[in-house]
Amino acid sequence: MSFCCERFGAFDQLFDLLIVSVPITRKDDMEAIRARFTRLSGFLAGLRFKQAVFFGSVGIYPNEDAIIHENTYPDDRLDPKLILGEQAMRAVFPGFNVLRLGGLFGQERILAKYFQGKVCLIGGQTANFIHVADIFGILLRMMEQGVAGATYNAVCPEHPLKEAVIRASAAQYGFKLPSVFDNTDRTAKRVSPDRLIQALNYRFTYESPLEF
Repeated sequence: MSFCCERFGAFDQLFDLLIVSVPITRKDDMEAIRARFTRLSGFLAGLRFKQAVFFGSVGIYPNEDAIIHENTYPDDRLDPKLILGEQAMRAVFPGFNVLRLGGLFGQERILAKYFQGKVCLIGGQTANFIHVADIFGILLRMMEQGVAGATYNAVCPEHPLKEAVIRASAAQYGFKLPSVFDNTDRTAKRVSPDRLIQALNYRFTYESPLEF
């Protein structure tokens, strides 16, 4: 669950799990982001919770041809806006967990739907996606194990090309294909969930975006 600071007061009850998701866009400047997290931290100080998770993004990593683990890059190589959010939560609540989510799909979010009849410029890139069912499964496993202060990449273990994912989801759900696949950008960025799999003994329901 996420809360708007201006609309809610402090709660007396003890929450089993607090989930914080804060949109951070390219248009946001650093000062606006800092102010947002300052207000949020002040609000969260009025809550009581057993466990907390901050939803980050694998967009925090550089777009490079590499297999990327949580510690592959130093902080100064990470996206400054996205790392600010993680650091802001940990500065006030050291036990906050961070899930760096891949592109979220499942239910009504189907990749092919967004490219019907359009020019697709991302087909040559590797997919770093995750299904909503696995996010739910990961959260349950973290609650069962009482995880605190961890950072995990939450992304499917397999990384097919996005063109293959679009074609598979178009065939499965009856969407039209893009008018053109322009696969000039072939960035092979592969974010690894190995730490999560090993620490939580977690098996993905959807190991590949081709199964979505």
